[in-house]
Amino acid sequence: DRQRSGKGIPKGTHPSVLNRLERPATHSFTPLQMRPAAILACTLQMATGASFIFLNERIMNAVGYPFPMMLSFIGFAGSTIIATCLTWSGQVQVRQATLVASDVWIRIVLLSVFVTSSVVSGMAAYLYLSISFIQMLKATTPVMTMGFLLAFNMLTFKCAQVGSTLTIVIGAIISSRGEIGLSTIGVMIMLVSCLSEALRCVLTQALLKGTKLSIMEGLYLMSPPCAAATLISVGVFETEALSSDSMSVIASNPVVFTVAGSLGFVQHLCTLWVVQSTNALTLKILGPLRSIMVVGVSVLCYGESLSSLKGWGYAISLCGLFWYNIVSLYGEGEKNTMAEVVKEEEIQMVKPTVIK
Repeated sequence: DRQRSGKGIPKGTHPSVLNRLERPATHSFTPLQMRPAAILACTLQMATGASFIFLNERIMNAVGYPFPMMLSFIGFAGSTIIATCLTWSGQVQVRQATLVASDVWIRIVLLSVFVTSSVVSGMAAYLYLSISFIQMLKATTPVMTMGFLLAFNMLTFKCAQVGSTLTIVIGAIISSRGEIGLSTIGVMIMLVSCLSEALRCVLTQALLKGTKLSIMEGLYLMSPPCAAATLISVGVFETEALSSDSMSVIASNPVVFTVAGSLGFVQHLCTLWVVQSTNALTLKILGPLRSIMVVGVSVLCYGESLSSLKGWGYAISLCGLFWYNIVSLYGEGEKNTMAEVVKEEEIQMVKPTVIK
């Protein structure tokens, strides 16, 4: 009571009011305050993502293993094995409360469903649509992510941020423009993939920030369900990947597939780090920038040509990215979850009630 009275809280205040008044406030940090961690996380995520793209391209073409869903499973399996070994060896601590929290596991199950939906529908779209049109539809994922964040009150609306995001998307669409093979079924399937990917990113942010999971806790809990869901997809849609001939390809190239699993662990770790240090929208905006990086490496190292239209599209995306960084640098930080925003507003509006 003395400590409470020293804080300006009258004696006899109702316990429910005390709980709300004494609950520590949740603070949103701007990218300026956590710039070193955010910059390092984004840089590593783009570098590992680009490396993963080149490695998968080599595995599918040079090694002769054309199974993208199985490669996704190998990445999740590598994350599961490494995270489990680090946890069981005591190198990483996982709080017992997170293992028994029902809300955490509900979100993890939903996350694995969205991962499976994104991968399966994304692969199925190639049966109906051209690669150029698929890339154009994929470029709209940041807008969908931003829409979900705003709808769930997890992001502060700023016109400049919306404008910069749309600029990045327009540049990505222009750079992906090509011969379009339109199919209503294909468009619907690809939209399901984009929506699933956007929801996966938003749910990851809610899981990390809403339940206060650390990066390694999140990876330890998320990787096994996502690996299991992806393996089920492989068993349904890529049964050839589980044949003896395909397994012999893995057995004859152990180093390449071990590197793929290890790189998958690093990429998933960096992805969670980006979401934790910034937000889900920043993670999806890194996609077009990573594409520019991949194209740049391909042009410089492999001698691939770059059309003027693609060059203009990439230039527009870079301008939008610069604009987005300026807005984020001097803007307010994102909100963690809708529940936290409501709680903060309740704390600000509540007045101490004295029981006589």
